[in-house]
Order: sequence, then structure tokens, then C-alpha cells
Amino acid sequence: MIRALVAASSPVVRAGLEALLARSASIAIVATTSGDTLADDIETHEPQVVLLAVEHRDATPPRIASSVVLSPDAASRMPAFILLADAPSASWTADAIRGGARSVLPRDATPDEIVAALEAAAVGLVTLPADLAADLVSAARVSSPPRASSSPPSQPLTRREI
Repeated sequence: MIRALVAASSPVVRAGLEALLARSASIAIVATTSGDTLADDIETHEPQVVLLAVEHRDATPPRIASSVVLSPDAASRMPAFILLADAPSASWTADAIRGGARSVLPRDATPDEIVAALEAAAVGLVTLPADLAADLVSAARVSSPPRASSSPPSQPLTRREI
């Protein structure tokens, strides 16, 4: 059973996400919060995964590693973070992943996508919607030139391999 904490500033969004996750047999909701006391809630309830609805007015993605300050004992048990955001761009998503998120989903993600992202994050995987992943790969290709191999292969091919 995956222990999940739901964080959203809107009570309606919190209730909706809680109801959505309650339908999954693999997820146990340990707490819901407005996010004001997120670090305390994480230390108290020890979730494996935090589903965090990011408000539209937040132009920059949260830097989870620095914004959630835990006690030294609890820091070793930092949960995986899933972010729900309004139309996240590739650069916003890249910043969120660098900031500690395990997944970034648009607010219109389906219930199955949200549950799958929580299940994947609980086992250490990073998940992104296909269009965001494609945008990130395209941006990475543009920003870094292809590397040419400077040395020949260490072993030549055998006759059979040729």
C-alpha cells in the first residue's frame, strides 16, 4: 500500500484529489493539507508520495529539496513529489524535476494517469506526459551538440560479427 499525502491550497481541489485516490486499492491517503504546514505534515505522517497541486499564480516551479526543510532524521525519508500544474511548459517541467519533483502532470490529467504517476514515483521512477517528455528531449538536442566518438572501438568486429 502506497502512503500518499495530498497538498492543495484549494479545499475543493484537495477533496477532489482525495476522492480520486481513495478509489485506488494500492493507495492509502495518510493526510491532506493546504500546504502551509507541508514539512510538518510529512514528518508526522511519513508519506511515500506527495501529490502537490501547484497554483497557476506560481510562475516558478517549487524547489522541493530546499522548500521542504525536514529534520535530519526525516530528511532520509523524503517522499517523492508529484506536481499537478496548469499547462506546464518543457522548461518549467525541467526546472521542477531539477528541483526534486518525480512527476509533473497537467491539471487535466486523467485519474488513471495520476494514480499511475503515484505508483511509479513510489518505486523511484520519474514520469512525464508524452508531449512534455518529447519537448524536453527536443530542447536537450538543441542545447547540446552531438558528441562524436574520439576513439575507435576498443575491439574490432570478428569475422562472424561482420
